Parts: sequence; C-alpha cells; structure tokens
Amino acid sequence: MSLPWSDIGQALGETAAILKGLEIEDLANLPQMTDAYKLAAMRVLSSIFSPAYLAAPELVPLTVCKQINLSVEYGNASVSPFAYGNYGLLLCAIVGDIDSGYQFGQLALTLLSKLNAQEIKAKTIFIVNTLIRHWKEHLRETLEPLVSGYSSGMETGDLEYSAYGLVMYSGFAYFSGQELTVLEREIAINRDAIHKIKQETSINYIEAHWQATLNMLGKSENPSLLKGEACDEQMRLPLHEQANDKLGLAYIYWPKLLLSYWFENYSEAIENSAIAEKYLNAVVGMPLVPLFYFYDSLVRLAVYANSQESEQQKILVRVQANQEKMQKWAHHAPMNHLHKFYLVEAERHRVLGGKIEAIEMYDKAITLAQENEYINEEALANELVQLGVSRQTIFVVE
Repeated sequence: MSLPWSDIGQALGETAAILKGLEIEDLANLPQMTDAYKLAAMRVLSSIFSPAYLAAPELVPLTVCKQINLSVEYGNASVSPFAYGNYGLLLCAIVGDIDSGYQFGQLALTLLSKLNAQEIKAKTIFIVNTLIRHWKEHLRETLEPLVSGYSSGMETGDLEYSAYGLVMYSGFAYFSGQELTVLEREIAINRDAIHKIKQETSINYIEAHWQATLNMLGKSENPSLLKGEACDEQMRLPLHEQANDKLGLAYIYWPKLLLSYWFENYSEAIENSAIAEKYLNAVVGMPLVPLFYFYDSLVRLAVYANSQESEQQKILVRVQANQEKMQKWAHHAPMNHLHKFYLVEAERHRVLGGKIEAIEMYDKAITLAQENEYINEEALANELVQLGVSRQTIFVVE
C-alpha cells in the first residue's frame, strides 16, 4: 500500500518547521538523548531504514522525519548521525534543496566523529557517499569512502552495510568511467568478499554490475542482455519480482538501458527506459536518477528521425523536461552533469537541423567530459559526432 504524497509532504513540513531558525551545524551540539523510550524508538526507526528503502520507499520520509524531530526535541542519540544523513538524502532528492541536504550530510559525518559512534559508522558513511555527496562533488570522490565504509562495517559486524559499500563502489566506478578491464577484476574481488560474509541480496546486486561490465568487454552473446558468466537476468527478474525487490529490478534495467543504447538497439532501449522509469522511486537520491534522465533523452533523440510528427513533438517536450532537471543538477555539480547536459543539447540541435549549434554543443560536451575524466561519456560524445556525420545531419567545419 502506497502512502499519499500529502502524508509525506506533511511529515517534511513538520520537520522543516521544527528546524526553522536553527543552524544546521549547531545540531551537532545538542545535548545527549537520555529518555529510554525515545532511544529505543530511534534504534527501531534506524533499523527499518534499509528494508523500507528496498521494498517500501514511501515509508522512508516518515521514519527519517520522526528521528529528526526526536533528536531536536530530546537530544542527539548514538544513531542520530545516520538520521541526519538520511534527512540530507530527503532534502537533496525529494525537496530539491541540495545545498541544505549536503550540509546535513556533513553534519552526519561531524557528529559521527564527535560521538565516536562506531556501530553506525558503516551505515552513515554509506548514506552520505551514496545518496548525498555526488550532488555537490565528483562521483569518484565517493569511491575511497565506500571502501572505508566496508572496512568499518567488517570491524563492527555491520555486514549488511559493508556489502552495500562494495556494491556501490562497483556501480559508481562503472558509471564514473573507470577503465573496464581493471574494474572487472575489482568487481570479481568485491563479489568474492561479499560471498564470504553471506550477504545474498548484495551478491545479486553486484553480479548485475559485473555482468554489465563483462558485456561492455564483449564477453556476452547479446550485449543488451545481462546473461553470461556473472548473471542471468532471465532467472533473476522473477526472483526480484517475487521478493518485491525494486532496487534489484532497477539494477537489472539501468544497465540494460545503457547497454541497449550504446549498442544501438534503440527499440530495446525505449522499452528498457519505460521499465526503468517505474523504478525511479527505488533509487531515490542515487546517481542513477540523473543517469536515467540523461539516457532517456539520448534514446528518444536517437529514434526522433524515424518517429511520426506527433511523436516527435512528444519527444521534444520530454527531452526539455529532462534537461530542466539536468540543468539544475549541473548548477550544483557541474563536474558530474554539465557535459551530459551539453551532449543532449547537441543531439537535440542535430535532430532539429541546427548544425552549427550541434557542433558547438558536442565540443563543449567532449571538453568537459575530458576535463572531468568521464572517459566513457567522452567516448560516447565522440561516437555521436561521428554518427551525426555519417547521417549527414551535421557537418564538420574548419
């Protein structure tokens, strides 16, 4: 059963009212929570974050807001850093207040250190680096902390978040353009590490990343199908559906969207985009969200020329809506998103016959992708320029 957005909005509004007039960094100096019942409530609410995020994401804002309210009223508990990190996620991903959300992420890390709360260290590092940091910093800046979060979890017995850290490291390294042969070996090692601590859910997730990497290396019969040494989507999808594992489904359909686009299977890419969109609420706050809108635009522009006129208009409207989101994200983290924005603009100008404008946008996309070391998207931009030339829709000018 899904909660109405009015309930979520009410919870966020109540918490915003409680925080009004308070400086975010000053929340680290609140007194220590001593009420036994409130401490118990904080622990329970923290424990259900992960299952709620995976299976019922609409519950997350309610549980997190309750924890913030309790912390402000009764003082900080040992799990409050985790709660502040989760609230930062809500501000970045739902409210759209990325600057304040980022500040709450920094508060979470500050308070984590101040309280020396080892038992929630892996969780808090994971939340800040998976769901907050990339909105303001380069995605690759999250990689080393995610590995350190794995180590922290192993030391404290938080095996669940240890494994999650390795899963996210593997995915983020893939999306930030790490060299594929190196990455494939790293993912294989990470998968074995997760297997040793018997975290089956994380094994399923990382094997999807692993197979996507193998596909890119040409180690699969069908490059758009996650089927090979690491993963068989035809076996996995029914299991994820039975378990209502929306994140597991997202981890199948996001790589399929990218792979089908990269290998120019555009009809499959359109289908995969439509399915992936259904699981956007399962990846709230993750870099997968802007990645979806980026590739959704590229896929639709790829089929623009062969679409009917009425459909072409719908494509342009959708791409414009996607670009408005990307432009906002690029304002806060240009190193992650601005080259993506320009590449979509280049493709939009190309299909509309704006040759000079398209070339200018391609050049900007290539330069920025190169500067920010997104070698995968730099390569894609160069490929699209060549495709444009071969289609005779743009011309290289001296």
